[in-house]
Amino acid sequence: KNKMALTIPLAWGEFLDSAEWSVISIFAGWMGEVELNAWTILGSLWGIFEYAPEGIHTAVVMRLAFHLGHGDPRTAKVTGYKCLAYSGTLSLLISVVYFAWHKEIIALFTYNANITNVLQKNSLLIAVGNVILSLGG
Repeated sequence: KNKMALTIPLAWGEFLDSAEWSVISIFAGWMGEVELNAWTILGSLWGIFEYAPEGIHTAVVMRLAFHLGHGDPRTAKVTGYKCLAYSGTLSLLISVVYFAWHKEIIALFTYNANITNVLQKNSLLIAVGNVILSLGG
């Protein structure tokens, strides 16, 4: 019974997370072929941006469980703050590297001038969004 109480909210959250990209892809498809292709490339880039701090978060969850299991909430709190600092710093570094070389990075994914133009126009938003959203991970 306890497993089901934990599983249902986690499954629902995972469903919403994956459905979000699918729904936005449908809207991008309605906007046009170029926008849909740009959104697909952005999804690939976003996966790279997302998984780097995700590794830190996963490791910290285990460390937090260790501290809380030993009845040490103070150390767990400090560990959580360290996680925010490390993942925020890593996301900032990734965003700075992306924004500094966004033309070269985008060129690795496409040669189409229209798609490249759409992605280059939004490079600053992508970089800033990466930093902001990684802190909530």
